[in-house]
Parts: sequence; C-alpha cells; structure tokens
Amino acid sequence: MLLDKILSHKRFALFAPFIGLLGLTLLALLFWAIAAGRIADQMAAQGVSWQQIDRHGFPSRITLALEKPRWRSGGSDNLLWTGDALTLTTMPFNGKHAIVDFIGTHRLS
Repeated sequence: MLLDKILSHKRFALFAPFIGLLGLTLLALLFWAIAAGRIADQMAAQGVSWQQIDRHGFPSRITLALEKPRWRSGGSDNLLWTGDALTLTTMPFNGKHAIVDFIGTHRLS
C-alpha cells in the first residue's frame, strides 16, 4: 500500500535514475573492495608481508601501495627480499595484467 503510493508519486520518476545510479555505484564499490582484499590476501598467502598497505584507484583500477614489503621463501634456499616500497596496479576486470613498481632500495639475500 505505502510502496504503491511511493511508486505512483510524480517525484519518484524524477529521482529513480539517481537512486539507481547510486545503487550501481555502491555495488561497484563493494566489488572493488572485495577484489582488492582478495589480491592482498593472496599476496599474504604467498609469503609477502608489509608494514602498511594502502588501497586506492576506485573505480578504474586497483592499486595496492605497500610500505616495507618483505618476502621469505619457504624452501631450503631461504631467500629473503625486503624493500622500501612497492606498488601493484591492476584493472578490476582484467586480472591477468598487472604493473609492479619497485620504489627505493630493495635487498635480496
């Protein structure tokens, strides 16, 4: 009853496109946040750690900026990689392409 009254109101037709656009934007933001979180989780599962991570680039890209990244191999060779900073940029709809920028000094031992 109340919903029928709201849908038949003249102002609803005026604001419906904006409400729909807001809904689509929030859905895209949710997808972007989930994708950025999964990328960071997969990096952590592979042994990459960091002091701080910053996620930005919505809506066109996912950029993860890592401060003090570190990776240690789990094998018998026991490699250790540390660095000052690293940025990983990928497109939300093309997970097969990524750009990695190594910033500052990096050490491999």
